[in-house]
Amino acid sequence: MDITNATQINITSAKWVSDESTGNDQHSITFVVDGETWHTLNPNVGNRFFDEIMRQVEAGTLTIADAD
Repeated sequence: MDITNATQINITSAKWVSDESTGNDQHSITFVVDGETWHTLNPNVGNRFFDEIMRQVEAGTLTIADAD
């Protein structure tokens, strides 16, 4: 599935990814859509994937797991 143009994204899981070089535990997010793993490297408001993840978090339908 190509989610780049999807109007509705069914995210089944999400997890923060850390950047060991900077010590940032919220560097990016790995998320799963329809069994396929995706990454958003720009977890900021205005990034459509981050915005959708946060919408689902606020709705209580998704939790972002902590980075390893």
